[in-house]
Amino acid sequence: MRALSRGYLYAGMFAVLGCVVLGALISRARDKAPLATDVSWLMFLRQHQSPPASTASQFLADVGGGIIGGVIVPLIIVALFGVFRRPWAAGFFAVVTLVSDESVVLLKLFFDRPRPGVDSLGAIVGSFPSGHAANAATLFVLLGLLIRRRWLYAAGAIYLPLMMLSRTYLEVHWLSDTIGGALIGLGIPLVFFGLVGPYLERERRADSPDVKRLSTREKRGFSG
Repeated sequence: MRALSRGYLYAGMFAVLGCVVLGALISRARDKAPLATDVSWLMFLRQHQSPPASTASQFLADVGGGIIGGVIVPLIIVALFGVFRRPWAAGFFAVVTLVSDESVVLLKLFFDRPRPGVDSLGAIVGSFPSGHAANAATLFVLLGLLIRRRWLYAAGAIYLPLMMLSRTYLEVHWLSDTIGGALIGLGIPLVFFGLVGPYLERERRADSPDVKRLSTREKRGFSG
């Protein structure tokens, strides 16, 4: 378990470092100019605009951030962990979500990268890293670590790229912004899980149906 925890910790640190290094490389460009891949990707998306894609991208923007994605969804998940008697998981989810959000804000202020366009959302600066991409990554990494269901990993593997695509499609982020957001969103939960993962695993296993059935049988055996 200790070796596994260290693996999570090191993987998370590597992802966070990757985000910071990417931001530093972007900042070295004159006037924080976009990378060549950023421009190429933006031009590609501009050639493939459509009303359905615009509607879907705006929907993801609405549910993946702001009040819904940043407040309502996390509060519901924390409450559900509480209902299912997993206080460690509830606290862990709340703390890590908050740390991830604040880390993104600090990085935005530090790198202060201009956005590619501001027509739809009115944002001016703070392009790197993408908060929506970070939120998407943090959400599904946390759920995957705390619940351990394969379908959650599969859902996250679909949802995160779609969120990254939508942010660049709406021209509120460069491609590299979404990569940075994904890295910080993946890294922070892994770092924290590497530190306290054993406690969370004990709680999860104690709450599993198999353990509950075994406990019930033992109690019946003693009472008989």
